[in-house]
Amino acid sequence: MNAATRILSALAGVAIALAAQAAEPEAKLEEAAQPSRWRISAGARFAPGVKTKAAISSRAVVDTVGRLRGANSSKGGGSLPSGSSTTTERSSSTSSSESSETIDMLSEGRIDFPDGVSFIDMDDESEDLNETYAWHFDSSATFDEATGTLAIPGATTTATSRETSTSHGEETAVSTASYRSSFSEQILPDVAASHEADLWGGDIEIGYDFYVGERLSLGLGLGATFYRGEDAIRAAGRCYAASSSTVRETTTGRFTTTTETTVETTATSTETTTFTDAGFAYPGALDDLRNDDGSYGAGDREGYANPYGGGNPTLTLVDGSVTRTTATENRRDTTATTTRTFEATGSKSSRTSARRVIDVAAAGDVETQELRLALQPAWRAADWLELRGSLGVAATRVSVDVDATLFVDGAAWRTVSGDDDWVFTGLCGLDALVSPLDWLSLFVGADIRLGGNTFDYEAGLARGTVELARATYRAGVAVRF
Repeated sequence: MNAATRILSALAGVAIALAAQAAEPEAKLEEAAQPSRWRISAGARFAPGVKTKAAISSRAVVDTVGRLRGANSSKGGGSLPSGSSTTTERSSSTSSSESSETIDMLSEGRIDFPDGVSFIDMDDESEDLNETYAWHFDSSATFDEATGTLAIPGATTTATSRETSTSHGEETAVSTASYRSSFSEQILPDVAASHEADLWGGDIEIGYDFYVGERLSLGLGLGATFYRGEDAIRAAGRCYAASSSTVRETTTGRFTTTTETTVETTATSTETTTFTDAGFAYPGALDDLRNDDGSYGAGDREGYANPYGGGNPTLTLVDGSVTRTTATENRRDTTATTTRTFEATGSKSSRTSARRVIDVAAAGDVETQELRLALQPAWRAADWLELRGSLGVAATRVSVDVDATLFVDGAAWRTVSGDDDWVFTGLCGLDALVSPLDWLSLFVGADIRLGGNTFDYEAGLARGTVELARATYRAGVAVRF
């Protein structure tokens, strides 16, 4: 059974005894003769185990003092390449030309074309030297029935030449500056601490018994306790650390440039032979000349049978009716490769740095004053011994003063602030009084606080809680008057 239960049981017993006396009409309570109904007491009160917690917001400390001013981690400025670098530029140009010549088929006699199928052979059995049945063109030939012209593509040739030249540029002296910045910052966890202290105080109470019986009495008491201030709040630690640095570097050197230029020329020539027969210049001539397999001409010297499935057309060629055209396309490709080589001749660097650390140390006093108002039933066990209970409320004023010192890179900043409020709880207690004289008593007792007994405070940079003692103990002297 704990102390609160024992006190409540004692108060319940006193109440039952008072009710029993009131229920007996023949045993009417008579007030005992007392020196006075008023009483006053003074003594000391002990409150053990008052717990305090304190936390100092690291972010609030940093906001109060300020962060380190510095750039974020970065790099910038110019830089010079090491070794060498190569760039290539290309350009192209084209041109074309065309030349024609007349072919004397009587002198040539026979022409075979590159496709291996097409040919003209002027030597047939006809008596006219300008006519021939012995000719055949593959379907790749182009026929224009408006002019009676057959165009036969010939051979294509390609010729390529290349020239390379090298030039050296002048040396160029250069310098450049670059920097690298680093920045680190850390806001540390809040600084926190807890402490437990025992409080002593002076206690005074005045009471009045509005009912006094032979053994039982009932009164009202108003008391106050003034506790001594206690250095119960202590917390210290680091809140912030930051550093920054910048390295600047200047580099000097020189560039050497070499350019190699290559010119490649490609000439592509295509021959086309054109035959013109005025006898083929009429509408529908294309269909008349085309064989079943899509080719032209029989290719038979005798001119009696066409093995390609068609007629045996006669090709008549006169002076100037056969030309050979050569179309030439020239392509010029220029490639310029420039190599830029850097040689460092010297460098120098400088460094700047800054740092900031913020520490905090806080100490605080806790002061309490208490007012009590309670209904006090009492039982006189003997002429010299009395037990008095208390059942009521207690109002405790808690005052916190915190002295916080901030250390910024060794320099001290100081802030002082406080907070106070009232804590209201229920009250249950029991005192034992020994009376060597009718008007004088010596007593000891204990009270228990019922309900919430915690005070939350904010004092500047510090915040936390004060948990009051659940039980208090007192001793002193009481006088009736």
